[in-house]
Amino acid sequence: MPPFFTRNLCVALTWDNARRVYGVRLRRLGTAIRVETCWSLETGEPADLGSRLAAGRNALGADETTTVVAGPAGLVVGVADLAMPKLGVAELRQALAFELARRAPVPPERLAWGWRVLPPDAATASQRLRLGFLRETEWRRLLDDLAGMGAGVDLCLPPILALDPALAGQPVFFPSDPDQPTGAGFIFRTDATGNRITEAVAPAPETMFGAPTVSLATAGVELAPAVAALEPAVQARFAGALILGLHGLSGQVAADVRTWLPLPRELRIHRNRTGRVAAVGLAAYLALVTAVAVGRRVADNARQLSQIKSELAQVQQKIAGFKAQRQEQEFLDKLEGEFRDARLDRPGFTACLAELTRIIPKDAWSQSVTWTDGRVELELLTANDTINPLSLLETSPLLGNVEPVRKSLDANKQTSWRVRAEAMNKPASALPPPPATPAATAPATSPADGDGAAVRATGRSPLPTMPPPPPPPTMPPTDGQPAADTDGTGENGP
Repeated sequence: MPPFFTRNLCVALTWDNARRVYGVRLRRLGTAIRVETCWSLETGEPADLGSRLAAGRNALGADETTTVVAGPAGLVVGVADLAMPKLGVAELRQALAFELARRAPVPPERLAWGWRVLPPDAATASQRLRLGFLRETEWRRLLDDLAGMGAGVDLCLPPILALDPALAGQPVFFPSDPDQPTGAGFIFRTDATGNRITEAVAPAPETMFGAPTVSLATAGVELAPAVAALEPAVQARFAGALILGLHGLSGQVAADVRTWLPLPRELRIHRNRTGRVAAVGLAAYLALVTAVAVGRRVADNARQLSQIKSELAQVQQKIAGFKAQRQEQEFLDKLEGEFRDARLDRPGFTACLAELTRIIPKDAWSQSVTWTDGRVELELLTANDTINPLSLLETSPLLGNVEPVRKSLDANKQTSWRVRAEAMNKPASALPPPPATPAATAPATSPADGDGAAVRATGRSPLPTMPPPPPPPTMPPTDGQPAADTDGTGENGP
């Protein structure tokens, strides 16, 4: 078949004046068309045409994706093929109205008419049109019949108007009386210019499409086994439906909707194609944006990876250079210089340990001191509950962010503290005032206690002092009495 077939599935229905309905379902398979099934309702119920058309539509399995074309069989419409110059829609309608008034036997205002744009003629620059017209009352009756169908159609078109590109260049026979298919009728054949001309014949030809002696199988059209098994006279009843089905599978339906007689909105099939196209476009746009974003991200990652590889290669070259150096002392000197130039913003472990020695009172002792990356965790034991390590640590210029971890009381009524602090250099404005200690209650220190005791007693670094004089000799005890405390240390005896 020609390449104008662009749809995949079509259901076509025709009917005659006796309200006999004939329908076919066609499927496009590549460039071939297959008649899958046929259906007819000639007698019985329902009696009204709309219900019969609905029954045929359901029996042939039409769904939302199926193109549905319907039209009356027989010669109910006047046809004229014209060659017109290429005009705009308004000018073309005026020119066709003039031709209609010249050709129609009744006034144009009493007619319903439209046209189809036929495939162009390569030999001429003009466009080929097929003008169709019928009485206004007949068109309204057709619309009433379709309204009783209960479902819309894509196009309502008589088979005579649907010729070309379907069965292009092939003569077609239409009987005048469907009850007498072998009697008189009309042949629509193609002249030298490609236009269809009408010829009345009697009786029906024996070797022409549409005749009761010719099968529906033609060039590019395949018949399903159930359809091919029918007698040619029975197949001829579905000739009009086959022409409509071939036209429904072509790309001409959308163009014919704009130029042929328009259907009311309630009789059209609403597939919401605009919304679907918009959704597909939006999805494509989002996919494109996502792909661009992912592509940019991949490009950025690739650029960063290349930069990292370049820096890594440079570092590896430097490392290889360092390994190749034989003068280890030069490397150590450089390393020592770098350490000398490095400055830390926080005190070291040694300074913090000395600070703890200074601020911890004499009647408290530490069981463990842990240093982890500038944080000190201290465990203290105190003989009474009057000492608060938190306030002592907060007064230190080298320790801050003091927080308690655990406080407990053991069986000996000793208080166990676990405190955590952070090494830092506090400004002088951030230090709380030291607790006031009366001079009379300051604990006495002895030379044996050393500078650490002086620091703990006064809270300040001790001034350099002269070594104390030796203590006076102690007299041995008499009469079983203990010796007097002469050195001020609280201990008896030497």
